[in-house]
Amino acid sequence: MSYELDPHHVIAMLHMAYLNQADTFPRFLDIAHYAHECGITDNLGIHRRTFPILDAIASLSINKKQHQVVAVALQLDSEKQMVRLTIAENHEVEDQLVKHITNIWEKLQTLSDRYAVVRKPRDCRENSPEIPAGVETPLRLEIFRDMCLFSLNKHMTRVRKWGNKFRLFMRGFIKSRRGIDLDEFEQNLYDVGAALLYLTSSLADLGANPEKQLTMDQWKKMFYESLVVSKVIGAVLADRHSIGCEALANELQGILFCSIYCTNLNGRKIC
Repeated sequence: MSYELDPHHVIAMLHMAYLNQADTFPRFLDIAHYAHECGITDNLGIHRRTFPILDAIASLSINKKQHQVVAVALQLDSEKQMVRLTIAENHEVEDQLVKHITNIWEKLQTLSDRYAVVRKPRDCRENSPEIPAGVETPLRLEIFRDMCLFSLNKHMTRVRKWGNKFRLFMRGFIKSRRGIDLDEFEQNLYDVGAALLYLTSSLADLGANPEKQLTMDQWKKMFYESLVVSKVIGAVLADRHSIGCEALANELQGILFCSIYCTNLNGRKIC
């Protein structure tokens, strides 16, 4: 296995991750038509699966409020069962980042080992095996908590930038649909919105009180709300040929935003 990484490859990865956008996490790219060369394996399906993995690790590496770009490369030695991650940043890579990624990797490895005990044997060369339901929730919560705390500064930048605008958007949406049954797209949007507003409110409270210690029940609530977002957001963004949210925003332009601080619909609260 070669331990040398061509710096031109790092620059190319930085470009693809950053796409000339400031103050952002890496974008998720459509890789279906990419020409894959010099991959970690000859299996195209497995090779494509490494893209979101590297994208996720790069996202986990962001902890500064702004002006931070991270790219991650991966090398695999199948014979020795070794994986080497190379992290490049637009500043010097700090020890705390290395410790953070190492900590998350070790906990993920432990989680994977524990999953393997209860997971049914299957051929997972093309698709990732299913995560057994209800297994090792405490360890999953630890990983979620560690990721949130490490990137809290970045999360707070996004909350301050988009939080109030998103809250106003959701209030306008709820006001416009009051007394009307929601269609599938609107219900999905409502579920995602309620979850996101809870998460942003919790993060804002934590950001305002950095020394505050949340209970595991509070982290558990945040964790499950994040799962709602992860599960449903794809359907929301893809609706109506990916312009559903834009069409709704245009519709709401003529609606006076609700002045009530909290609105309740279907048993869930928008604050």
